Amino acid sequence: MLCEKMMEHLRRKEDEYSKEVEVKQQLELTFRAVEVKLKTERNNLNQVEFTLKQKEENRRNADMLCEKMREHLRRKEDEYSKEVEVKQQLELTFRAVEVKLKAERNNLNQVSDSCEKAKDLLRKNHMLQEETAMLRLERDALKNQHREKEENYFEDIEILKVKNDDFQKTIKLDEEMLTKTISHYTGQLNALTAENAMLNSKLENEKESKQRLETEVESYCSRLAAALHHRDQSQTSKRDLELAFGRARDEWLCLQDKMKSDVANLKDNNKMLSQQLSTVESKFNKLKIKLHHTRDDLREKTLMLKHVQRDLHQAEGQKQEIEHVYRNQQGRVNTYLGKQESLEERLFQLQSENMLLRQQLNDAGNRADSREKMIISIQDQFQQIVRKLQAEREKQGLMLEERNKELVKECNYLKERMCQYENEKAEGEAMVRQLQQELDDAVKKQSVSEASLRVTSCYCPKLEAEAQDLKNNCKLLQPHQVTSQTDDFPAELETASSKGLHLDAKNQVFQQELLSMKLVQKKCKKLERRKKLEQEVVTLRSHIEVNMTEHGQVEQYQQESEDRARQDLVEKLRETQAGFQQMEVRIKDLESELSKMKSLQEDSNRAELEKYKQLYLVECELIKSLEDKLDKCVLLINIRLKLLPPFEQDPHLEIKIKSRKYIFRPGAFRGEDSNLVGHSEDYGSFPNSLKLCLYPSSTSSIPVELSSYTLTRFSENMPLISFSSV
Repeated sequence: MLCEKMMEHLRRKEDEYSKEVEVKQQLELTFRAVEVKLKTERNNLNQVEFTLKQKEENRRNADMLCEKMREHLRRKEDEYSKEVEVKQQLELTFRAVEVKLKAERNNLNQVSDSCEKAKDLLRKNHMLQEETAMLRLERDALKNQHREKEENYFEDIEILKVKNDDFQKTIKLDEEMLTKTISHYTGQLNALTAENAMLNSKLENEKESKQRLETEVESYCSRLAAALHHRDQSQTSKRDLELAFGRARDEWLCLQDKMKSDVANLKDNNKMLSQQLSTVESKFNKLKIKLHHTRDDLREKTLMLKHVQRDLHQAEGQKQEIEHVYRNQQGRVNTYLGKQESLEERLFQLQSENMLLRQQLNDAGNRADSREKMIISIQDQFQQIVRKLQAEREKQGLMLEERNKELVKECNYLKERMCQYENEKAEGEAMVRQLQQELDDAVKKQSVSEASLRVTSCYCPKLEAEAQDLKNNCKLLQPHQVTSQTDDFPAELETASSKGLHLDAKNQVFQQELLSMKLVQKKCKKLERRKKLEQEVVTLRSHIEVNMTEHGQVEQYQQESEDRARQDLVEKLRETQAGFQQMEVRIKDLESELSKMKSLQEDSNRAELEKYKQLYLVECELIKSLEDKLDKCVLLINIRLKLLPPFEQDPHLEIKIKSRKYIFRPGAFRGEDSNLVGHSEDYGSFPNSLKLCLYPSSTSSIPVELSSYTLTRFSENMPLISFSSV
């Protein structure tokens, strides 16, 4: 009864322990789930930080592009300012040339020295007009180009401003989202850390309870050992009593011999004894029949036990083989897990590289798109410029044709005018000669007239003084004398006035001659100025030619720079396209490798899971069948032992009963680990657990009878309970 109570108590404790193990497993599962959540949250935080870094890099790249565009715009503005200065200088020179041409035209319209000079001047005039037309066209083209460039630059500046504003807005939004996500994840981390602390405290409490239960189990084991020792003592006393009973039986046999000699004396008592003997014999016969039946049942049960032991040995061998296979497979699984972890790390690295490569691809694609757009815009500009130049050339051709017609007309007109100029020139030369003679005569006359004027100027004050004297004398004289003298004075006054008029006429003639001489001098000065202007025109032509050469060099330099820029852009586009192709090939290879590795890993995991499931099911079936057989055998043996009388037990047979306890690992219930640990050599999980087995003590091949059984604890190899026959 005590043993049964102890066994029931132990079973309860084992059930409690199994429940605690299940609770511990659940806590471990929750702890693992919490760790997985923490890992996922950390990965999310790392991804958020990675995206932020990428956005910061994009912002830096955008800032760098903005700075580059600003520098490019500054350079273009400097070039534009230089071109504007050059244009202003050309306009100033053009205006000066136009002024000089107008002056020359006016001078040509007035007078021309000779036909050759006029022809040269006409040619120069035509050349200058053509140059001025070319300069005007170039000026208009430059103005149009500068206007288009200014419009493009302003559009680019507005686009860059809009992009910069968008980037700043996105950066602000990203920063706000980052702060929100960081606060959210920090809250989750705090909650998870609190949950982790609670779980750790629960684990510690469970460990303490486990230690308490182990101490209680040890105390119960010690009590059970004491009870078993007491039972052994009682069994020894029982054996002593059985020995005494045997001796008494021997003595009874001796007394029975004596009783045979004294049968005559005991006839009266014989009847009573015969009756008692008949009843006892009937009971004895019944007991013999029962004993034969029990012996037959025992033989059958021993045979069943032998078969069960063989099945147990076979199951243990299979289990050892399965454990060996499991260990090998576990080693493979560990290697596969290591490979899986390395592959996951490689996969993470490849994913990060893939993300970086995709970002670089997107950036390069955006740059390529922007460059293509720039190239397309440049091509459109070039096409527009070519179209404008063609249109301008056509217009210039039409203008030149019209101008040639006008020039032909002007040439014919100028030829006629030249003939007139030649005739006028001959007449002019004759007139000049006459004028020179007249000049000489006029100079002489002028000198004479000046002398006469001086003389007259000297006479005039004298005459005035005489007139005043005469007036004074007239006032003093008597009126008769005055009248006689006044009759004489008018004649003198008339003579003097006639002389004055003659002198005035001469003065007017001299003044006209002086005016004609001044006109001739002016014409000579104009001719001298014309010569100077021709010299200046020659110098201006040389300057214009120098400027044209410099302008041609500038245009060549611009064309060379544009060609170089085009070549650089084409080379960079080719390089980027080659890099994109290489990156795409590499990404495809990595994706194929990843898919292969994932498929292989999934196949291996599935195969291993199927193997483990099959092994687990087979082992569970074997264990169940063996446990059922053992339970049946133990029950039958216990029943037979209780039914057998002590004097008919066989001392040649000793059977030990060991109730086999199987301990499941935590992963067995989840399908992760299909092996069972519970063979007689494995005590790693629970050192104080009881492991019971049933095996015969004799090795004889003859049929044996049940005599005793022993309950042992295999952790200490100490007999606990033993029974023997009397």
